[in-house]
Amino acid sequence: MVKELAAQPGILAAHREDREMLLVTAPDWDTEQLEQWILDWLKARLPEPG
Repeated sequence: MVKELAAQPGILAAHREDREMLLVTAPDWDTEQLEQWILDWLKARLPEPG
């Protein structure tokens, strides 16, 4: 996830700080845009529940 996120336009840096924490430097992105990118990434890679 971190490598793909760091390659996105407008992302200056992305780093896994801990198992549950990413540090992202993205002055051109707002919180909603970042959350949506992460949700889309997870949906594309995790199996549907049930």
